[in-house]
Amino acid sequence: MYRTTALTLGLIGLASCSASGEDAQVDGNSGDALSGAAAVTVESLAATRSQPVDDQFITCTEKQDNGITSTQFFLITDGAVKSYSRMQNFARDMCDPGQPGCGLGWQGEKVGLYFETASGAVNQMLLDIETLTMEKRLTSDTSGVEEFTFQCESGPFPEGVTID
Repeated sequence: MYRTTALTLGLIGLASCSASGEDAQVDGNSGDALSGAAAVTVESLAATRSQPVDDQFITCTEKQDNGITSTQFFLITDGAVKSYSRMQNFARDMCDPGQPGCGLGWQGEKVGLYFETASGAVNQMLLDIETLTMEKRLTSDTSGVEEFTFQCESGPFPEGVTID
Protein backbone atom coordinates (compact mmCIF):
# COMPACT_ATOMS: atom_id res chain seq x y z
CA MET A 1 0.00 0.00 0.00
CA TYR A 2 2.79 2.46 0.89
CA ARG A 3 4.57 2.00 -2.45
CA THR A 4 1.37 2.55 -4.40
CA THR A 5 0.49 5.62 -2.35
CA ALA A 6 3.98 7.11 -2.66
CA LEU A 7 4.04 6.47 -6.40
CA THR A 8 0.57 7.95 -6.82
CA LEU A 9 1.47 11.03 -4.80
CA GLY A 10 4.60 11.43 -6.91
CA LEU A 11 2.55 11.22 -10.11
CA ILE A 12 0.00 13.70 -8.78
CA GLY A 13 2.84 16.03 -7.79
CA LEU A 14 4.36 15.83 -11.27
CA ALA A 15 0.98 16.41 -12.88
CA SER A 16 0.27 19.44 -10.72
CA CYS A 17 3.49 21.10 -11.87
CA SER A 18 2.16 21.15 -15.42
CA ALA A 19 -1.40 22.19 -14.57
CA SER A 20 -2.90 24.89 -16.69
CA GLY A 21 -5.06 27.49 -15.01
CA GLU A 22 -8.26 26.08 -16.51
CA ASP A 23 -7.70 22.57 -15.14
CA ALA A 24 -6.11 23.34 -11.77
CA GLN A 25 -8.04 22.80 -8.55
CA VAL A 26 -6.78 22.81 -4.96
CA ASP A 27 -6.87 19.74 -2.70
CA GLY A 28 -8.89 20.75 0.35
CA ASN A 29 -6.84 18.48 2.64
CA SER A 30 -3.29 19.32 1.60
CA GLY A 31 -3.68 22.66 -0.20
CA ASP A 32 -1.75 21.21 -3.17
CA ALA A 33 -2.83 22.01 -6.73
CA LEU A 34 -4.66 19.20 -8.49
CA SER A 35 -4.70 18.83 -12.25
CA GLY A 36 -5.94 16.52 -14.95
CA ALA A 37 -8.59 13.99 -13.96
CA ALA A 38 -7.89 14.62 -10.25
CA ALA A 39 -9.25 18.16 -10.64
CA VAL A 40 -12.64 17.05 -12.01
CA THR A 41 -15.52 17.58 -9.59
CA VAL A 42 -19.26 17.97 -10.09
CA GLU A 43 -18.86 21.67 -9.29
CA SER A 44 -15.99 22.19 -11.76
CA LEU A 45 -18.00 21.03 -14.79
CA ALA A 46 -19.82 23.48 -17.07
CA ALA A 47 -22.59 22.80 -19.57
CA THR A 48 -20.88 24.84 -22.31
CA ARG A 49 -17.38 25.29 -23.71
CA SER A 50 -15.84 28.70 -24.39
CA GLN A 51 -14.80 27.71 -27.94
CA PRO A 52 -17.15 26.08 -30.48
CA VAL A 53 -16.56 22.40 -31.13
CA ASP A 54 -17.66 20.11 -33.97
CA ASP A 55 -20.39 17.55 -33.34
CA GLN A 56 -18.74 14.18 -32.91
CA PHE A 57 -19.01 10.68 -31.47
CA ILE A 58 -16.08 9.68 -29.25
CA THR A 59 -15.23 6.13 -28.19
CA CYS A 60 -12.69 5.55 -25.41
CA THR A 61 -11.67 1.94 -24.80
CA GLU A 62 -9.50 1.08 -21.84
CA LYS A 63 -7.75 -2.29 -21.72
CA GLN A 64 -6.39 -2.98 -18.26
CA ASP A 65 -3.50 -5.28 -17.41
CA ASN A 66 -5.90 -7.73 -15.74
CA GLY A 67 -7.71 -8.30 -19.04
CA ILE A 68 -10.77 -6.18 -18.26
CA THR A 69 -11.88 -3.86 -21.05
CA SER A 70 -14.22 -0.94 -20.48
CA THR A 71 -15.57 1.50 -23.04
CA GLN A 72 -16.93 5.01 -22.55
CA PHE A 73 -18.99 6.63 -25.30
CA PHE A 74 -19.53 10.38 -25.59
CA LEU A 75 -21.60 12.29 -28.10
CA ILE A 76 -20.97 15.99 -28.53
CA THR A 77 -23.88 17.82 -30.11
CA ASP A 78 -24.56 21.57 -30.24
CA GLY A 79 -21.73 22.04 -27.73
CA ALA A 80 -23.28 19.73 -25.12
CA VAL A 81 -21.71 16.46 -23.96
CA LYS A 82 -23.99 13.43 -23.78
CA SER A 83 -23.45 9.88 -22.57
CA TYR A 84 -24.22 7.26 -25.23
CA SER A 85 -25.68 3.75 -24.89
CA ARG A 86 -24.64 1.50 -27.76
CA MET A 87 -27.26 -1.10 -26.78
CA GLN A 88 -30.09 1.44 -27.06
CA ASN A 89 -28.47 3.71 -29.70
CA PHE A 90 -29.47 6.56 -27.39
CA ALA A 91 -27.59 9.64 -26.13
CA ARG A 92 -28.67 11.51 -23.00
CA ASP A 93 -27.44 13.53 -20.07
CA MET A 94 -25.48 11.06 -17.95
CA CYS A 95 -26.90 12.38 -14.67
CA ASP A 96 -30.46 13.01 -13.62
CA PRO A 97 -31.12 16.61 -12.50
CA GLY A 98 -29.88 17.03 -8.93
CA GLN A 99 -28.28 13.58 -8.82
CA PRO A 100 -25.53 13.77 -6.18
CA GLY A 101 -21.99 12.69 -7.04
CA CYS A 102 -22.59 12.76 -10.79
CA GLY A 103 -21.43 15.17 -13.47
CA LEU A 104 -20.59 15.25 -17.19
CA GLY A 105 -19.65 18.45 -18.99
CA TRP A 106 -16.79 20.77 -19.86
CA GLN A 107 -13.72 21.25 -17.68
CA GLY A 108 -12.24 24.22 -19.51
CA GLU A 109 -11.80 23.02 -23.09
CA LYS A 110 -11.91 19.31 -22.17
CA VAL A 111 -14.72 16.85 -21.45
CA GLY A 112 -14.92 16.01 -17.76
CA LEU A 113 -16.77 13.21 -16.02
CA TYR A 114 -17.27 12.65 -12.29
CA PHE A 115 -19.22 9.77 -10.78
CA GLU A 116 -19.48 8.32 -7.28
CA THR A 117 -20.65 4.70 -7.04
CA ALA A 118 -22.94 3.33 -4.33
CA SER A 119 -19.88 1.67 -2.74
CA GLY A 120 -18.12 5.04 -2.47
CA ALA A 121 -15.65 4.60 -5.35
CA VAL A 122 -15.01 7.80 -7.30
CA ASN A 123 -14.43 7.87 -11.07
CA GLN A 124 -12.90 11.03 -12.52
CA MET A 125 -12.16 11.33 -16.24
CA LEU A 126 -10.79 14.11 -18.40
CA LEU A 127 -10.86 13.88 -22.21
CA ASP A 128 -8.79 16.19 -24.38
CA ILE A 129 -10.83 16.33 -27.59
CA GLU A 130 -7.90 17.78 -29.55
CA THR A 131 -5.51 14.87 -28.83
CA LEU A 132 -8.26 12.34 -27.99
CA THR A 133 -6.37 11.38 -24.84
CA MET A 134 -8.39 10.27 -21.80
CA GLU A 135 -7.06 10.53 -18.25
CA LYS A 136 -8.92 8.37 -15.75
CA ARG A 137 -8.58 8.36 -11.97
CA LEU A 138 -10.33 5.76 -9.83
CA THR A 139 -10.34 6.13 -6.05
CA SER A 140 -11.70 3.37 -3.81
CA ASP A 141 -11.25 2.06 -0.28
CA THR A 142 -10.01 -1.29 -1.59
CA SER A 143 -7.54 -0.16 -4.29
CA GLY A 144 -6.61 3.35 -3.22
CA VAL A 145 -5.93 5.67 -6.15
CA GLU A 146 -5.37 4.24 -9.62
CA GLU A 147 -4.61 6.39 -12.66
CA PHE A 148 -4.79 5.43 -16.32
CA THR A 149 -4.27 7.20 -19.64
CA PHE A 150 -5.54 5.87 -22.95
CA GLN A 151 -6.41 6.98 -26.47
CA CYS A 152 -9.89 7.54 -27.86
CA GLU A 153 -11.32 7.68 -31.37
CA SER A 154 -13.64 10.24 -32.93
CA GLY A 155 -16.10 9.67 -35.73
CA PRO A 156 -19.54 10.49 -37.08
CA PHE A 157 -22.70 9.91 -35.06
CA PRO A 158 -24.00 6.34 -35.09
CA GLU A 159 -26.69 5.87 -37.73
CA GLY A 160 -30.19 6.38 -36.35
CA VAL A 161 -29.05 7.61 -32.91
CA THR A 162 -31.74 9.15 -30.73
CA ILE A 163 -30.57 12.20 -28.76
CA ASP A 164 -32.42 13.36 -25.65
